[in-house]
Amino acid sequence: MGVLSAALDDIGEAGSIIVYSSYERRMLNELAKAFPQHEAELLALTDRLWDLLPIIQNQYYHPGFRGSFSIKSVLPALLPKEGWSDLELADGRSAVLMYEQALITEQESLRTDLFDALRAYCKQDTLAMFKVREALLID
Repeated sequence: MGVLSAALDDIGEAGSIIVYSSYERRMLNELAKAFPQHEAELLALTDRLWDLLPIIQNQYYHPGFRGSFSIKSVLPALLPKEGWSDLELADGRSAVLMYEQALITEQESLRTDLFDALRAYCKQDTLAMFKVREALLID
């Protein structure tokens, strides 16, 4: 089983998928083009996307955002003890560069370290969406 097949199995066929911007939708569409054998499954995921960004942009503002609706600004404004400051990697542009470096390096230990940092970054990005959603829920 390939990585894409495993990811599709892990995601399953039901439930919302919380995202923060149109990036994930664009990437799913690109993956569908690149892997036509999985096109139907990938495009079906786009119907399940629930984008938190327009909700924040249209319904909520906090002075701590400092004019930015980036998840990197929103999470620490809502939950000051949360963020990316304790990670080796703290932004998307650096993540892309690190991923490219991990793909081309011939040093196995460096590749392992780079992918470990990328996993920690992606984990924090994913948790951030859930934490922002929970912070905005009114009891």
